[in-house]
Amino acid sequence: MPICLYWMTYLVKRLCLRLSVQGSVVSFVNGLPVVTTSSETLVVDRVTWPVYDKKVLTKVIGTRTQLPLKLAWAMTVHKAQGKTMDAVEVHCGKEFAPGHLYTAFSRVGSRDQLRVVGFNPKRLITPPKVVLDFVDNLHNVPVVEDHACCRVTMQASIDSSLSTAVSDEEFLEEDLEQIDEAVTSYFASVSEPETEIVNMTEVLETLSSSEDFQSLPEDFNLVEFVSSLVKTEQVSEVSTSLQTGVNDILHSLIQDDFIPRTNLFLRVQWSRIFALIRKQISENVNKSVQRKEFTCHFGDLHSFLLSNDLQKEFAELMGIPVSLLAEQHYHVLTEMVLALNSCILEVIVGERFPSSTVEAHGRNVSAMTEECKGKIRYCGAWAIAKVRHSCREYFKNNMYSADGNVRHKAREAYGKSDLLAQLTWSSSTAQQLSNYQSSLNVTLSRKYEKGTLVHINDKIFEWFLELEQERVNLLNSESLASHQEDLVEWTLSCILGNKNLEGKWNVLFSSDESLMPSADVTSLKLQLFTDVVSRYVKMGVGEFLREFRRDFKVQKTEAHRKKVVEKKKKKDLVSSKVTVQSIEEDTSVNKVNSHHRLLTMVNKQTAIFQTTHCKSEIQLLCKAYGVVFRRSDSKALLSEKLVPKIREVQYVLNPQIFENASQQPGPSRMPETAVPENPASNLTVTQSGNN
Repeated sequence: MPICLYWMTYLVKRLCLRLSVQGSVVSFVNGLPVVTTSSETLVVDRVTWPVYDKKVLTKVIGTRTQLPLKLAWAMTVHKAQGKTMDAVEVHCGKEFAPGHLYTAFSRVGSRDQLRVVGFNPKRLITPPKVVLDFVDNLHNVPVVEDHACCRVTMQASIDSSLSTAVSDEEFLEEDLEQIDEAVTSYFASVSEPETEIVNMTEVLETLSSSEDFQSLPEDFNLVEFVSSLVKTEQVSEVSTSLQTGVNDILHSLIQDDFIPRTNLFLRVQWSRIFALIRKQISENVNKSVQRKEFTCHFGDLHSFLLSNDLQKEFAELMGIPVSLLAEQHYHVLTEMVLALNSCILEVIVGERFPSSTVEAHGRNVSAMTEECKGKIRYCGAWAIAKVRHSCREYFKNNMYSADGNVRHKAREAYGKSDLLAQLTWSSSTAQQLSNYQSSLNVTLSRKYEKGTLVHINDKIFEWFLELEQERVNLLNSESLASHQEDLVEWTLSCILGNKNLEGKWNVLFSSDESLMPSADVTSLKLQLFTDVVSRYVKMGVGEFLREFRRDFKVQKTEAHRKKVVEKKKKKDLVSSKVTVQSIEEDTSVNKVNSHHRLLTMVNKQTAIFQTTHCKSEIQLLCKAYGVVFRRSDSKALLSEKLVPKIREVQYVLNPQIFENASQQPGPSRMPETAVPENPASNLTVTQSGNN
């Protein structure tokens, strides 16, 4: 009989046999295997294991009897890790991580004990870049002052007398001389690595040839940027000497002899960091930037900080080899990269280096069509009418007030209403005297149901055209990005501070027609200027924001609309579900009404049962329609059997199934039409058995 290798998986009652002992089955005695190990030969008996209840841990609900043996033909590399074996045969080709083959090969002590099958050098997995970088930069690791990092246990091969590892104090003088000679000869045989010289000018030229190249903004101030990184106050987490060293390096970078090199370095890194940000942030304005995209960006930025190219370029900037870069140099490099990243993010969102003056929107109001000018005339008349109406209402409600101050304000409100009356025309007067007849059409087409909206005269209409031009110049994408929530207040402050516009407003009125003193009239004109401008501009800001949303399509995206439609479809499917309870309540013969509803439901969507019904409900319907099924059938398989049957018959074949269906255990009961499975397949615990 061939010898079979077995792996002992359980600790048997024989104390001489340990866990996971490897042996061979040489024969059988009374049906029990005889196992030979490296230390003994024994008969392995069956072992009975109790099975406990999951809820009551002390309650035994069954037992399992088996031979505590397991086939030991092979094991994974992870399973073999840390073991020393007598002989190993390694099957290559399915390794998925660096170091797998090394771990497998090193399980034996000599090459004679190893056999390799299926080795292909082309399929070797390269170690991670961080490991290779670490190995390449081992010579850059700073040495501890007391050389404790070099004090290792070693066995010298240069002299057989030094066969044991000893400390520094136990070496004799001649022993130390021999070690010095060996170390000196080793380092003499290793050539010094050539220092790679980085030409920053060539690097910048290479980057500038790319389409994605981004140069520094024209108003970027190098001295101001570097000076902002200097810490004037002591940082608690940083030692005083380190902070002083960092500040000294930053001050040196803005010296006259360093500025050209610093500028060159910043231009290169600006373009690279800009590319990293653009990699994660979509240029599509409809897509909102997700948090995960910024997380990925800062991961890329961290990798960029650890790159060898960046260290070489910074070493070139400082004029020293990479091996001489100290802790303060890495602090400066990190601060500069993070500050550049912040500046670029602010530039992208339009908050960095804003223009001191807001450029015009590029739309000339005087060149607008007559219809557009008519809308401006209509809006101006609306603003005048609103202010005039509020003044009249205040005067009407407070003219007889007992408070003298309130009565004075009421008289002022009447005076403002009187002044605004000078700016209006009746409809007939406007049609006779206006030089802009085509601009009257909009107002005429938008009459109030009760009364007609008054027209404004040509002088105030021309003034509103200038006000509209000022509003258009101030409301644009640049001002929206700069002021955001303060857009309305900023626009109003700019227009109300326009003395030219205010002066033209004052000359629109005739003081001779007013019954109030001239000083009071001047004050009322200023109040009216503020009220009318505020009314008109706030309405204009709302219109601008609506245009902005339309232009940049800030509405529900196609994906959102599709999601809403799918949600509605799903809701309709759920609402059209024929429930078991409704079938129970159906009193028609053979549940014909319920059958028709089920037929309509499956005609709308064949796989509807998988979405709207649970498995027990589908099984109950299968029983009612006489469909043969197994308890292990999935919902999809049950649905495939049930739907054709519903379409085939004219009524429910077994309506009695639904009598007290809610009290039936459902899937645990098996009708005569169902095919039972092998009882052994449903047993979770056996009383006894062999493995």
